[in-house]
Amino acid sequence: MTLGFAMYMHQFSGGLFCMFSGQITIIYVMFVWWRDIIREATYEGQHTMDVQIGMRWGMLLFIVSEIMFFFAFF
Repeated sequence: MTLGFAMYMHQFSGGLFCMFSGQITIIYVMFVWWRDIIREATYEGQHTMDVQIGMRWGMLLFIVSEIMFFFAFF
């Protein structure tokens, strides 16, 4: 998608098609990813309490790392 956007901005032929192809691919991957997560949690019961706690800690640590990155960058 990024390459297609750069090609489009520099008026290369096929840049717009490349950008939209990348965008469609990203949307498709997001849809399939969340479909699998919902299936695992709802129907297969793989998200036990330990897994849920691990996901919460992982998200918290990710947010903290992003905050620290921006403090270090600026």
